[in-house]
Amino acid sequence: MVVLMDILRKIILGILVFLISCSSSLVRDDSLDKITALEKKIYLLKKDIIIDGLILKKYRRVKVIINPGEDYIKVYAYYSKEKLLQSDRFLILYLFANDFPNEEFDFKFFKKKLYKIVKPLK
Repeated sequence: MVVLMDILRKIILGILVFLISCSSSLVRDDSLDKITALEKKIYLLKKDIIIDGLILKKYRRVKVIINPGEDYIKVYAYYSKEKLLQSDRFLILYLFANDFPNEEFDFKFFKKKLYKIVKPLK
């Protein structure tokens, strides 16, 4: 009986740790709508992005995918005329918590960094 209780405690503790780790993110919930809005725009790429011999050329129209994690946020770009699942996606921005003022996500700071690489089109 004692062994069963010990196993049950470990399982419950494991579930709690998993749930807490899944719910934490660098980006707060109040910024998610703003990030989604950024993903809906079309941008003009300001510089060439070269990864493994593939080139995302500057002055081309791109869309972005923003992937927030527990202590980072990644931004990928792909040509706007391509379908997302068929496109080559290029990592254009990768920020960690310690890149932000006070090590907390700041949407204005993030947008400023993003807009150094891409320019939103109207």
